[in-house]
Formats: sequence, structure tokens, C-alpha cells
Amino acid sequence: VLRVHDAADAVLEASHHTDVTTDGAEGQLSFRPEDVSLEPGSSSDPWSAVVESRAFLGSQFDYFVRLGESRLHLIGGKRDVFEEGSLVHIRLHPDGCGFWPAPGQGRRM
Repeated sequence: VLRVHDAADAVLEASHHTDVTTDGAEGQLSFRPEDVSLEPGSSSDPWSAVVESRAFLGSQFDYFVRLGESRLHLIGGKRDVFEEGSLVHIRLHPDGCGFWPAPGQGRRM
């Protein structure tokens, strides 16, 4: 289990990587924009981010969203459009995430 501070300590299941990090290890979570799906969010959801900007690219929308202190670049379909200022739930595909521990904090997954 990884706890993500920028997402109000939301939990990301990482059971297939259990031997990779030590409990309490700090580091960075990484993923590609195509490994994330966007859904309507709510203020009580730690995985909700605020849409800061969007651009229509013909077949998809390009979004920049704010999750805690992090600004993320994400891709959304052309049919589910989210307005600037709205909350979106970020759903990460578990196999599309990597964890990069801080030096001395464990091994990379």
C-alpha cells in the first residue's frame, strides 16, 4: 500500500510490488497520462483534483489539474468534458504506476 500525501494520504494498492519499498518510505509516484482515467469528483474524495486548464485536441482533451501541491498533465476523452474549476476523480491504473523512493528509502517499483 502506498499513501499519497498530495492526495490527503489516499491509499494506492500496490500488492504486486510488496517487496519493493519499506514501510514509511518517501518518494515520488509516477505514471503516464494515458494510464489515468477522469471521472466526476467530490470534495470528500482525496483523489479529486481541480481542473486548472483544458484544451481540445481533436480526438481528446488535454487537462492540467491540481492535486494537492502537484500539477498533473492528463488526457481525457472527447465525450466526457470537464470544465475549468471543476473537480475530477483521478483513477490510476495500478500497473501503470511507478514509485521512485527517496535515497535510502527502498527500491524502485
